[in-house]
Amino acid sequence: CFSEIIRVNTDELFFNFNSISASESLRFFVTVALSGSSSISFAMKQTESGNWNIDRKAPKWILNLEPELSKVIRCNMDQR
Repeated sequence: CFSEIIRVNTDELFFNFNSISASESLRFFVTVALSGSSSISFAMKQTESGNWNIDRKAPKWILNLEPELSKVIRCNMDQR
C-alpha cells in the first residue's frame, strides 16, 4: 500500500493505493479523499501491455487521470 498527492486543477488530492489479489491477477483499489469527509474509490487492473486501467465506473475527471495513476503504480512497483 502506498499514497501519492496528485494535483488536480488547483487542488492537491491524496490518493491511497492498496494492492489486492483477484483470481491470479493483481489489482489496486484506489481511494481519493475529497473535501469534507467524502471520497471516491475505484479499482485498477494491469493490461497485457503493462499499463494500469480503471476497472470500474469513475467520474470523468478520474478517467482523465488514468495515465498519471498508471505511472504512479508502475513507479511504486519498480521500487519494491
